Amino acid sequence: MIARRRILGWCLAVTCGSVAPAAIAVAAPATGSTGPSGITTLGGTSAPAGTTAPLGTTPPLGTTPPAGTTTPTVPGTTVAPPPSAAPRKPPPPARIAGPQSPPLPPSFVGLSVETSLVTSWFAPSGCHSPVQQALAMLGRPEIRVGGNSQDRLWPTAPLPPGETQVVGASYLHALHCLGAIGSPLLVGLNLLGQNPTATGQVLGEVASVVPSQLLTIGLGNEPDQYGGRLPSPGGFAAYVQLYEQMRAALRAGFGAPLPQVAGPDPSTSRWIDQTASFIATEHPNVADAHVYGLNGCHRKLGTPNYPSIRHLLAAGSSTRLIAALDPVLVAARTAGIRAQISEANSVACGGIPGISDGPASALWGLDLVATAAQAGFSHIELHNSGGSYDPLVLNADGTLTFRPLWTAIYLADQLWPAGSYALRLTGTLQAGLNGWVARRQDGSLAVLLVNGNVTRARRFVLATTAPSATVGRIVRAGPQAVTLDGRGLVWSRGGPVWEGAERLEHPAVKKDRLVVELAPESAAWIVLGKGELPA
Repeated sequence: MIARRRILGWCLAVTCGSVAPAAIAVAAPATGSTGPSGITTLGGTSAPAGTTAPLGTTPPLGTTPPAGTTTPTVPGTTVAPPPSAAPRKPPPPARIAGPQSPPLPPSFVGLSVETSLVTSWFAPSGCHSPVQQALAMLGRPEIRVGGNSQDRLWPTAPLPPGETQVVGASYLHALHCLGAIGSPLLVGLNLLGQNPTATGQVLGEVASVVPSQLLTIGLGNEPDQYGGRLPSPGGFAAYVQLYEQMRAALRAGFGAPLPQVAGPDPSTSRWIDQTASFIATEHPNVADAHVYGLNGCHRKLGTPNYPSIRHLLAAGSSTRLIAALDPVLVAARTAGIRAQISEANSVACGGIPGISDGPASALWGLDLVATAAQAGFSHIELHNSGGSYDPLVLNADGTLTFRPLWTAIYLADQLWPAGSYALRLTGTLQAGLNGWVARRQDGSLAVLLVNGNVTRARRFVLATTAPSATVGRIVRAGPQAVTLDGRGLVWSRGGPVWEGAERLEHPAVKKDRLVVELAPESAAWIVLGKGELPA
């Protein structure tokens, strides 16, 4: 893990114990230092670059006619200047409040990868690889190995109709290497093949290379999409019947207690009530579901429902997706098990170039994982399938390409480390702005802000008694690149390297108010109190 730096500061009231309500009054704007794109970050009145009016105010009307114009008058009269427009009020301050969510585990955000892709992550000669170096940046993130390809996995050749991948040496070697770095593994098994003997053979091979304390299994991928491939009578009832038969056969033939089982693994916004019922009746060890921001399957360019950046970053889009899963969380809490999102990404069916591989995907990812953490999910895994939404790409020359979504994953895991408790920001934020906060084990508070508005800057005001803060940013650096705190992540000299000069801001807190401006389509993090900074 890359070392973090420590800053000094005072503890907030919420940091040291109970959450104290903050005053509502807003301090008068004060001059401060200027951040990226000419935006003032300390409550000053500098406007975004290229504009002339102070942010959040209306310029006086009629006070200075444009050059070359005259004001008509009536002889013998005087013309009073039009009254100045009243300045817009600054947004009211947000406040930090409870209740707090359960503590986050280490590396809350991990990866999901198709069984057909994971074989490329490690060379046969050993476990040291570019992907292994990238994963080390996150600590020991949970890796889910599964997806559509898990329901095409078969123990031996020749492959029967419908199956596409043999559990060979490269697949088992990849699982061994992932286990060797200490990452918990959720390994998906073939349910759709409806062959308990074959699936049992695969389980035996998997269990031989993955330490038992790290292994969880899943039976089937997105069974709500099986359709007519399910046995009679079809639908959820047929799935449960197939699942129970497979689980019973595995228990009978495995020769030892089964690894922990996760399920039922439905796709976005499908089978929500059925998933809650499944948790109550089938008692999985882990409840899981999938979440995608937009549906890119069978969509035609130019149609109203074709994915776009505006659709992806629409206000409240991630909040609605996570809120829809509340019955799953309630059922999991009632059963005393954890719930996680085992597969997620921006646009289903591999992503859309220009959206899923661009800066918008990083903002969407931060929005989703922070909302999931606040709701109470224990983990979330961002999916890799060889599509444009993959957070990282292993190139043919052995180098890695880090897409913007990877930077979002890294920031989330660094900003909210193990033991962090998600709290809540109360108050109304400006349109397009979303915010979250967590109290960390070191006593500091870490705030995450995302401005999904693609054309307008947004102002965040926080009521706080902390005398100082540290602010960093994720901003666009090109069609397929972002910077974190002024630096871009690249593959260089055989490993991941942050290039560029680090830029952190240290705004003053005046009259118990912290003001941070966010440029359009950008994100910011804030650390208050004595605590570690994202490295």
